[in-house]
Amino acid sequence: MGRTQRGMDLIILKAAKTVLTRYGIRKTTMEEIAQAAHIAKSSIYHYYASKDEIFEVIVDQEMEATMAEIRKAISLASTPQEKLKVFFQARFQALQQATNLYSVILDEYFENYVYIENLRKDMDAREMKILREILEEGIQKGIFSISDVDAAIIGFRGAMRGTEYYCWAVTKDFKMVEDVQNALTDLIFYGILKR
Repeated sequence: MGRTQRGMDLIILKAAKTVLTRYGIRKTTMEEIAQAAHIAKSSIYHYYASKDEIFEVIVDQEMEATMAEIRKAISLASTPQEKLKVFFQARFQALQQATNLYSVILDEYFENYVYIENLRKDMDAREMKILREILEEGIQKGIFSISDVDAAIIGFRGAMRGTEYYCWAVTKDFKMVEDVQNALTDLIFYGILKR
């Protein structure tokens, strides 16, 4: 794609993201995307076949940006303990920044079930890889004592998701997530038994 074509592509995606997050996939039309981008509807079809394709590109870009933010935050931490804590925090912060787009995804979950399930599986695999790297580094350095890394990963992810769901959907208290994550990492590192 040439420079001007890439510029037009970015204009279309930015406009589409605004419209899609406001109205959702179902209610958004290519005409509305074109109006928001200040271009003719036919120009959009030069780049994308449908609004679904545009939506998938936007979501893929968001996922890549989210994973890059998480990786960057982890790279700044020096110990496996810090990396694990930063992973929880960076993941939640990245998801919180993409709240509007994720709301659209969840609102229209059943209409886009196959795409969303594939997206979720991809995100899960990436997160599991990061957790595995952190845990194995901790084991190699003699900091962590974990007999079953796979079970630990499932436990961590379940705790993360449960915390996020409770704070997002039940209490709507985003600040609470940080407190709960800190308590969770303390439990992970120190347990609940009095020493």
